[in-house]
Amino acid sequence: MFLPRTVTLLAAVLLGLFIPSSSGWTFAFDQTCYEKADLGRIRASMTEAYKSAALARYYLTLTSGVPPGMAQPLKSIFKVEPTDPEYANVLERVVQVLGVILEFDQMTESNIAANLLIHCDNGANWEPMSERLKPLIGWDRIPADRAWMSMKSGLIFHGHQPCHSPVVNTAVYASIRNPWLATPDFRRSITLCQGPLDRSPRRIKDTLNQVSDRQSLHRFVAPDRSYPVLSYLLLREMIRAANDKIKSYPYTWRNILALDTKGATENAASYAMLASFALLYNLGQVLGHSESDIKIGKMVART
Repeated sequence: MFLPRTVTLLAAVLLGLFIPSSSGWTFAFDQTCYEKADLGRIRASMTEAYKSAALARYYLTLTSGVPPGMAQPLKSIFKVEPTDPEYANVLERVVQVLGVILEFDQMTESNIAANLLIHCDNGANWEPMSERLKPLIGWDRIPADRAWMSMKSGLIFHGHQPCHSPVVNTAVYASIRNPWLATPDFRRSITLCQGPLDRSPRRIKDTLNQVSDRQSLHRFVAPDRSYPVLSYLLLREMIRAANDKIKSYPYTWRNILALDTKGATENAASYAMLASFALLYNLGQVLGHSESDIKIGKMVART
């Protein structure tokens, strides 16, 4: 088993990051997660998401500078190098966004009081929002085919119909909770669809050790590929839920590479992917150095 040389120091750093703070945000699981999902697996995936974010922050804030193994994905994703004028601002922004995730550190039993509510709405019946409801709850400007409502959970989505088709069913969504509770503290919600909940309980570490084809990072990190990783999905949507200015762009590795700096800093998947690289770096894997390696996300052993 690979153990990094900085494991003792890193353990101390991570311990400090995971200690609940007085300003921490609370999260809760909807009853659907207790009834229809492996809650232990979801909690383990959340822990791995926290660890990924904490590791990324740690590597990006070392006084000796960002390690070469993390500098390459930082450059590839956010299109910045230390010599660029905007480098410091981009680095600060990345650290800030990842830091918000670590504030979700207190679980509560109250769905109403929680800052983040996690649903496992496998059986929800998503219907187009009633035109009669839209003016009452401020959604009257949304086209009829772009607003979906679950009468079971009260959740509303703007965009694709969630958890409905085999393709969309593999996703995790950040959404707005019941609009009549839509104060700043009650707008954060995540829905886990059937796909990632039903797949084998494979985390990034498990996949790295078990999958024979390790050539392409997006093969086992991106949710639209063969091996969705629940911790990555949760991290991506927690970033969206916690940051009003963060959006959701196409999230495959190739699409992330195509974004410019501004697009990357507004894209939840960019931060989640960088955090995944931090976890892989800690496990002894780094992004290849050649242009072809980078293009396909080829991982090589950390030296």
